[in-house]
Amino acid sequence: MGEFNSKVAGVSKDGRQYIIKKHVYNGQPLWIIPEPDNPYDPNAVGVWVETKGFLGLFKQEFQIGYLNRKIAKEISAHLRNGGSVMVWVTQRTGGSPGESFGVNILIRKL
Repeated sequence: MGEFNSKVAGVSKDGRQYIIKKHVYNGQPLWIIPEPDNPYDPNAVGVWVETKGFLGLFKQEFQIGYLNRKIAKEISAHLRNGGSVMVWVTQRTGGSPGESFGVNILIRKL
């Protein structure tokens, strides 16, 4: 077991800033999805948020970024060996005029 803090990487790509602004909040659970077929890194692990849609009736999932390369390698191996992982937002950062949003997370290996 282990627990540690990290930042979500790649939060400024592909419209992720809008998703983070509208749907990411402190204490929120997140989901991680390994991407073994990722052309840049077979250990890549995406970080996803689940949102409530219109009137809270529909849920949607959006990718907000990735675990950094070093952590992704460790987490990918942990998941391949039958482990599980829980992830929460500890702090949504930034957002001031001219400043991008960031997402700090807590990762707990089970």
